[in-house]
Amino acid sequence: MTFLQNHIGDLQFPGDKHFNPTWAQQRINPRTKAVTTWVVFGTTLCALVVAMCLANLGGTPERGRTGLLTFIAVVAAVGLLLGIWSWRRWDAARSGLWRAQQDYNRAVGRQAPTAEQLQALQLGTAWDFRDKSWGHSLAKFPCEREVGHLPDWRQRFAMIDPGTVADHRAALMEWWAIGTTASYREMVTRLFDGLHSRNLDAAYLGNPDARSFLDHLAGVSDLPLDYVEYCIHGSVRDRGLRPPPRLWGWDLGRIAIIARGAYGAGLIDEEEAWRDMSRASAWARTIFATREEFFHNIVLGFAFWSDDFTETHQFGQAVTAALANHEGWPVLAQPWLPGEVTLPDHVWHGWDDLDSDDDEESVGHR
Repeated sequence: MTFLQNHIGDLQFPGDKHFNPTWAQQRINPRTKAVTTWVVFGTTLCALVVAMCLANLGGTPERGRTGLLTFIAVVAAVGLLLGIWSWRRWDAARSGLWRAQQDYNRAVGRQAPTAEQLQALQLGTAWDFRDKSWGHSLAKFPCEREVGHLPDWRQRFAMIDPGTVADHRAALMEWWAIGTTASYREMVTRLFDGLHSRNLDAAYLGNPDARSFLDHLAGVSDLPLDYVEYCIHGSVRDRGLRPPPRLWGWDLGRIAIIARGAYGAGLIDEEEAWRDMSRASAWARTIFATREEFFHNIVLGFAFWSDDFTETHQFGQAVTAALANHEGWPVLAQPWLPGEVTLPDHVWHGWDDLDSDDDEESVGHR
């Protein structure tokens, strides 16, 4: 396990261990899946036998009809039972990601997230949905800190790769240079100060050809040029109501990522993680009127971070799928409630000391 694009995710991008269709991502071992396949085949065969017998019922002598009807009833009953069993297996597979997390939450003794917590968890849902990790708790996957005391916890929650405390700490160090509680808090402060948004301002203002810079960013992100310009300059319509979005979706979303990672690493407690995420959520809902705007800004941030069209396009497709929410994730079923917090001056007006700050680049950052 490692961080990819500065977040807990798969070792490769996109992760090979995830495969389509989505409902096949489930905590059922290969032998059971193979049995399910044969059950579906057997059910289909039973249905064909019943259909053939019914078709020949009229031509069967009177004395043989009772036996044939009995045979049809037995075959139909077997086929029905096989069909019900295979459907239950299929349904468990289809919603396995959510059901496995419900099983996990019961083992941890955790209640379902509150409405406020679901609002905060939405900040990281674009990555959760893309990686098929859990999106409904602080744990993105089975977390040693929470269930390490349970016997055979790795096998019990083996639907996706479990994360040990050491895994979380190694990932935080590799991608964020976070190894202590103090360094986590420092990074949260930098993100609230607009780490990536500030870099975007610097890149735009420092580029001798601003139009070329905007065109390139629009091309890499596969977003309209007007939207990229809006993120940098804001709009007349929103003046005084909402600040220019810059890359605040990307910055605030990263706070949710590292808060959950630091919690899994044992650097912060649950209360601090929720507090940081809730504050970031309030900012995001004040800056962005809709979840769509927030998610599109994350895609723009991904493009600015990676400068790679292929990876950004794949990430954008995952974001589009998340917004559609055909899988019925509860976190995405929540409305995007507006925020009404007072934003600091740099969110509204940018930064006047860009030239004096040369330490914005850090491990794993762009």
